[in-house]
Amino acid sequence: MAYRLLIGQRSYSSWSLRGYLCFALFDIPVTLEEAVIYSPDFAAQVRAFGGGSSVPAVATEDGTILRDSLSIAWHLSEAFPRHGLLPQDDAARAEAHHCGFGSIRQNRRGAYP
Repeated sequence: MAYRLLIGQRSYSSWSLRGYLCFALFDIPVTLEEAVIYSPDFAAQVRAFGGGSSVPAVATEDGTILRDSLSIAWHLSEAFPRHGLLPQDDAARAEAHHCGFGSIRQNRRGAYP
């Protein structure tokens, strides 16, 4: 699968980092594009990527645009079930739905390029 990921600055945007880590932690191939948040071109760059007004955003191989970190995580969990990105157990999966990616951010702090 060929994915494209649009994010803001990884050192500045924790929302972007969440989408990025879904790929990076599980070695899922992705083409990374970075938009500078609060720059005059930010909104136009996000719209040109596929609509919406925020990052992260992912373009899948079939052209589907995923516009938030939770939909990205859910999609990748289903596309790559052997990676175990989200728990298989229903209760644990429901809890992960509301976790805010805190454990991923804490465990990987400083480990991303």
